Amino acid sequence: MNKYFIFLAVTLLSFKSFAQTTYPYNGFSLNPIPGYYADLGLNNYWNGGWKYLSNGPCVLLRLGDWNTKSDFIFQTAPVGTLGGGIPAPLREVMRICENGNVGIGTSVTGNYKLAVEGSVAARSIKVTMDNWADFVFDPAYKLPDLKEIETHVKFYNRLPGMPSTREIAQEGLDLGEMQKKQMQKIEELTLYLIEINKKLESQQQLISEQHDEIMALKKHQAN
Repeated sequence: MNKYFIFLAVTLLSFKSFAQTTYPYNGFSLNPIPGYYADLGLNNYWNGGWKYLSNGPCVLLRLGDWNTKSDFIFQTAPVGTLGGGIPAPLREVMRICENGNVGIGTSVTGNYKLAVEGSVAARSIKVTMDNWADFVFDPAYKLPDLKEIETHVKFYNRLPGMPSTREIAQEGLDLGEMQKKQMQKIEELTLYLIEINKKLESQQQLISEQHDEIMALKKHQAN
């Protein structure tokens, strides 16, 4: 039994030594370019405050020094990149900024946690908000006068409370806020339709009563 444990211990120590010798680096690795491979613990160097992860001419990752730059930058090169020390035509594809903001296709994130230069496709997007447009159905809510809305539309070419084309072009579109504004307009339209329906019902009732009176007069005259 003791011989068995001694054999097992020697085998495990030999395997550990082999693994450390054969695979000394078990860190971050990238292989985004055909023919190039880089390991964070194997192919890296410092230059101008940046730590580069590279293999040959391809710099795949730049990691900023803690006291100069601290962005985390991913770069790619097209298929067929030349080797032999020739600099690769690299393109920055993603950046994690020091403040935690992420840029995809752009290095400028502004005040946004995620900035994307290009289109974004998703099966669903959920926007959480603290308030909604239910205040329209509050009995104290005063519906805008339709004449005033007509005047506003003729003068500004947009509904009251809605952003202009220039504002959207300069500041962008807040999905949550715009959805709330649109819901407010939908609920206002619903209230307008309810009022119109009540008026139509009242008019229909009046027409029916007048019709009955006319028929009664005709019957009386016929007799």
